[in-house]
Amino acid sequence: MLAVNVIPSGIHYLTYHKYLMWNFNDTLDFLVADINERRPGERADIFLYGTGRDDGRGTHEVLGYFLKYKGLGTAQYDLKSDLEAPEGALWTGKTVPLFSIFQDHEAQVIEAGDYVIVPPQSKKLITIEVLNELEKDHELLFATQSRFFFPNLNMKSAVKYALTKSPDHQITRSLRRLVENENAFATPNYYVFVKR
Repeated sequence: MLAVNVIPSGIHYLTYHKYLMWNFNDTLDFLVADINERRPGERADIFLYGTGRDDGRGTHEVLGYFLKYKGLGTAQYDLKSDLEAPEGALWTGKTVPLFSIFQDHEAQVIEAGDYVIVPPQSKKLITIEVLNELEKDHELLFATQSRFFFPNLNMKSAVKYALTKSPDHQITRSLRRLVENENAFATPNYYVFVKR
């Protein structure tokens, strides 16, 4: 168990967290510069691929606050989601939320010129095939690289990956419902696309 599960997981999380903060900051720096250059005087819409309003709420809030910290005013960007919000996922505070993502339950449409960020926290499986599929309708503007990153190779990841890739029949459909996060190998890389 130690050799096939604990040690690989430990190496994965050590390298994942080593790269995550650097990649996040590099992505923020790129995004701030690109929004200022590409969208002066306009409000840029930003979508996070595979990140919902309920389980991804913290990811959206952190992105929003750090973009503000890096110098973008909230009038320059808006966070949106192409996923419907489940009940209870919206803002419940007394103030009006800053971003559209927390204002209504409707899924918002990604339009030409909108940013789509594929974050490490995505709940969808991120593979080369998925990124290539995104490039059909989007232009890849920026991607981070984590040269010495060790993927999450353990028994849990293998079972999760097998379930997401298994043929569709009644047993796997019921088991797939148990897999809340399909992103089995969780790389610390960010990809920034813009919709064509």
